[in-house]
Amino acid sequence: MKDYLDHGLQGLEELPRSGRPCKKLDDAQLKQLKAYVLDSIDRTEGGRLTLEDIQQYISGQFHIEYELSAVHRLLKRQNSSWLSSRSIHPKGDQARQEAFKKL
Repeated sequence: MKDYLDHGLQGLEELPRSGRPCKKLDDAQLKQLKAYVLDSIDRTEGGRLTLEDIQQYISGQFHIEYELSAVHRLLKRQNSSWLSSRSIHPKGDQARQEAFKKL
């Protein structure tokens, strides 16, 4: 109320905020990130995709730094989950696994 009384309608306008500006990924970058996550799930060499992997990908591809918690929120907003099982163990032998199942 004081701002209105002192400055009129201009006193009600939002002032610039201090702090670091928030750099966000645009829609094209979000699609590219989602494709990277989905492609990484289907890797044939095995291994896991971690938040650190995604954080490094964002930093390397888009030159934007995210904290791990922000990466987690980003994936959550995209209905993705960073928790996944190992795709295929690097030392796994598919033929031996099938033979074992037949026993």
